Amino acid sequence: MRRMLLAAAIAAVAGLSTATFSHAETLGTSSNVSLDIHYNGTGPEVPSNISYSTISGAPFSFSTAGFISPYALFQSSPTQPFTLNLVLNTPTNTGAAPAPVKASNGNTHGVVTQVNADWAITDSSFGTIGNSVFRGGTGTGSSISFTETVTPTPTGFHLELTGSLATDGKIHWATSTGGNLDGTTNLNTTPELYLPNDGNIYFDGSFDYVTADDHTPGLDVYNGTVTLATTPFATAVPVPAAAPVGVVLLASLGLVRRLRRSVA
Repeated sequence: MRRMLLAAAIAAVAGLSTATFSHAETLGTSSNVSLDIHYNGTGPEVPSNISYSTISGAPFSFSTAGFISPYALFQSSPTQPFTLNLVLNTPTNTGAAPAPVKASNGNTHGVVTQVNADWAITDSSFGTIGNSVFRGGTGTGSSISFTETVTPTPTGFHLELTGSLATDGKIHWATSTGGNLDGTTNLNTTPELYLPNDGNIYFDGSFDYVTADDHTPGLDVYNGTVTLATTPFATAVPVPAAAPVGVVLLASLGLVRRLRRSVA
């Protein structure tokens, strides 16, 4: 159904300049996100003792803005349940590696395959596990690049994240028929409606940590909103190999929190 809608959309804009449909438009928003920062099972909550970070099952809604909106392409009703999931491992993890995100290829008949991923946007209405329309990475965090700003607030800290999620270069469509359910469309052959043609989805996240709500040892929770788009909000700077993805952000958070607690 959605593949037919995409085909109709392509036909509708045939012969028109792609600049008419700038892919700078917002792809969608997740407005109830918990960024969970986990520390190792023993030792203090400091940057050198960070284990991993996750975003799990955050509700995601495609944008309704524009002539042909992402909502029209991917989401048939406001109640259709999409989720955003993400995992970042760190080299300071002394325990088992965190479970990767499972990107699913499935439909109403069930799941055909699942693959390990760093992140995925999944339609949970297909089968028992869902169908991941967009996904990237293999579970190591290598597909995620970002810059961050941490600011103390009267109640804790405010975190701004800007960066990119490298996709696998495809849109993964689910169908309602049997057989091979993972029908795909290459992003770089899709007209610039609201779909990325450079292999990346870009994000801007705004989160708050409330010190008084921190009651769980070994875990810091930052709550906020993540907006995804198909062009950068700002230049995403990959974390150097000497400081793998997750270390720069988490080190900043730990340092500011230690400073705050030392003067409390």
